[in-house]
Amino acid sequence: MIRMLPNTKVLGLVVSLLVPVTVTQVVTACNQASYHVRLPGSDGNPPQNLGNGDTQPVAPTARVEVIFNNGSVTTVVTDSATSVQPSNDTLSPSFVGTSNCANPGIVRADYTIKTPEGDVPLSAVRAPGSCDALSVPYTFKKVGDYPITMIVTDENNLTALATMTLTVIDGSKKDGGFTIAAVPMLSQPTKPIAFTGYCYMAAGFTISWDFGDGTTAAGISGNHAYNDVGQYLVKAACTSADGKTVKTASVSVVVISSDVGMPSPTYGAPMGPPTPGPSQSPFQSPGQRPSIFPN
Repeated sequence: MIRMLPNTKVLGLVVSLLVPVTVTQVVTACNQASYHVRLPGSDGNPPQNLGNGDTQPVAPTARVEVIFNNGSVTTVVTDSATSVQPSNDTLSPSFVGTSNCANPGIVRADYTIKTPEGDVPLSAVRAPGSCDALSVPYTFKKVGDYPITMIVTDENNLTALATMTLTVIDGSKKDGGFTIAAVPMLSQPTKPIAFTGYCYMAAGFTISWDFGDGTTAAGISGNHAYNDVGQYLVKAACTSADGKTVKTASVSVVVISSDVGMPSPTYGAPMGPPTPGPSQSPFQSPGQRPSIFPN
């Protein structure tokens, strides 16, 4: 069930949708709720919306990942040694083609992991021109949801924000965390970007989107295009069928006015919740990725 949302930002409220419904068949790992959607809400951080002209540098893109056993995950069991890092498509467009490093042009990644004991700040810094890793190691000790925020900084001192929710379990539960992807994160006006939310709630869920340009929507996956150049903070919320659990995620996408010769970033669907036993890396997918968001 896919619903267009009214162009209204609501923070911390569950809203009933009283708008016409367009039904689209979507293959999913679990059923979606069909009656309540919680909007991502505004956090007061507007996109940088740089002009991206000849004299103005382009803001970076950003997506955060948690890596376990060489895979991008939304769920791990307790005491798992993981690393937190920028995705391969996190980059400064101004440095694409001039650097062979991962995350070209990015010189710093600052992370905040919200834990039961308080916020844990972590940072990775590389010298300009070096290819030092921007990942940080972290072992999650207790069960629960862990919101993770990442801010990357490029050589032009421009920043981008990304967030996700990692779920740490004891091995017996099936629910998991929430992350989103935008392919590609660097685009041009009117060209569609494919957005997908990876949410794992066995009892059902709804994903709602705020694209940062005044447009909102609901659904697991679909396309959205931007009319104007700039950096856009895309926020999403995954709400359980009973409305009691809300997990959030965000990515920074950039729309530029000229072609950039850049390689296609490596993209893999995040792994789903582990199953009990020695093998804890089953891949799960939200299903097909139809074009269901009206532009």
